[in-house]
Amino acid sequence: MTQPQLRSRRQVLAGLGAFAAAAMLPTFRAQANTPAAAGGSAPWLLGLQLYTLEDAPAKDLDGTLEEVAGIGYRTVQISQSYGQSAQRLRAALDRAGLSCPAIHVLPRPAKNSWDLEGDLSRLADDIYTLGATHAVVPAPRYSDALVDALNHPPPGGFNAAKLLGVLKLMGADDWRRTADLMNEKAEILARSGIRVGYHNHGFDFVPLEQGKSGFDILWERTDPKLIDLELDIGWAVTAGQDVKALFHRANGRIRTVHLKDTARVSSNPMDLASTDVGTGIVNWREVFELIRETRVRYLFVEQEAPWVNTSPMKAARVAYAYLSKQFGHAAFR
Repeated sequence: MTQPQLRSRRQVLAGLGAFAAAAMLPTFRAQANTPAAAGGSAPWLLGLQLYTLEDAPAKDLDGTLEEVAGIGYRTVQISQSYGQSAQRLRAALDRAGLSCPAIHVLPRPAKNSWDLEGDLSRLADDIYTLGATHAVVPAPRYSDALVDALNHPPPGGFNAAKLLGVLKLMGADDWRRTADLMNEKAEILARSGIRVGYHNHGFDFVPLEQGKSGFDILWERTDPKLIDLELDIGWAVTAGQDVKALFHRANGRIRTVHLKDTARVSSNPMDLASTDVGTGIVNWREVFELIRETRVRYLFVEQEAPWVNTSPMKAARVAYAYLSKQFGHAAFR
């Protein structure tokens, strides 16, 4: 990532607030009112995580969604509200013919983002309005020391090395607290038919205590009946993880997947060598064989900076074209 983009993304996460008890939710709701997917009985719906497009949805929501649908995507995952209400977001999705089966929900509050700290009844209402059924937590609950460090970047901002150094302020107990938080909130959200998941990055796999990583701690401590995994392929490969082993370890708990490519494995798991899907080192044939064997339903392309000879929307187009050609349009529609 370039330094300005890296600072921007991490400042969003750094703005997360402290955890507090939340209100009880209404009883279980009926099936989310999601528009019917095109193509009928295909096993997957290929979607786009709108984070890929940076600030384009905030500048022109309708135009951006129309372009995404024009590429061929049928679903999107939303990581922030772009300053819009859930009702306005849903109306824009409907106009574009897109559905939103999953959103990202932060463990601490941040501007224009959904979070687990506030009114869970309102959160459930927003998720229901969007037609989603999956609330994915995209980062652990950062310690206060880490939040403070991220809010005070060094001169010139964070590069990958400096960011990894700061993230080491995240200790094993912080990962345990994240797991406990997710268990508690997932139990409440389940009453509204909402599944909670966790999205990995590269630093999740850094060893912390007795050889265990934050991911190990979180995965062992979360309730498999309540907590799923959104496996980010690119970040896992960047961190040197065996994707096949992760699928098998998950034992059916992977419900959503981020399709991201990387040019290399890195000794720094925050040093993502982003590249167009199909041009990196990810073994996509193996990935899709693993997906076919599991309960995965939703696949979201997500690419991010650095943008090498490309742009966010172009990367989204390249990914769709590559995946459709390799695995057939019928697999995604």
